Amino acid sequence: MTAKRTYRLSEAAIRRATFTHWKLLRTPGTAIISIPNEGADRRNRFVVLDHIAQGMLPGAPDWGCFGPEPGKVRFLEFKADDGKLSDEQRSCHALLRSLGFEVEVTWGRDEPIIVLERWGMCRAPATRLIPQMETEDEQARGRSGSACPRSADHQQRAIGADALPYLPHEGNR
Repeated sequence: MTAKRTYRLSEAAIRRATFTHWKLLRTPGTAIISIPNEGADRRNRFVVLDHIAQGMLPGAPDWGCFGPEPGKVRFLEFKADDGKLSDEQRSCHALLRSLGFEVEVTWGRDEPIIVLERWGMCRAPATRLIPQMETEDEQARGRSGSACPRSADHQQRAIGADALPYLPHEGNR
């Protein structure tokens, strides 16, 4: 019997996936800025000291999130499922909170998206809002809850165009 393999997502992979999610479902009037401090403790000491001299704050969260309310700034820290906060991160997060900023620490792939939705930075994906369509095979076997599958046009009218993700087409590029 072979052991079951588990796949661990890195923090960078989680950030990339979350950023892609935000780009597809973002709320107008929002922006995200990456704060690239990752690995500062593993870099060449002279490079780190130079970055600190230029304003790098050790332990700063991964993202600055702006909006949707004018002037609203929040910070988001990503951690892999087994990740841990460093002492520098705890200290920096405490400083930001003492200055009145909201700082969220998230673990894994789903938590950052839930936080962005709660902050109003992006909409919930349409797949959570629209009942799942069944395949023709499932309908033929009598598992369908309705007589016919819902068309995309019907789904858009049923939940409103604002709830569907923005997907660019040729005219918007």
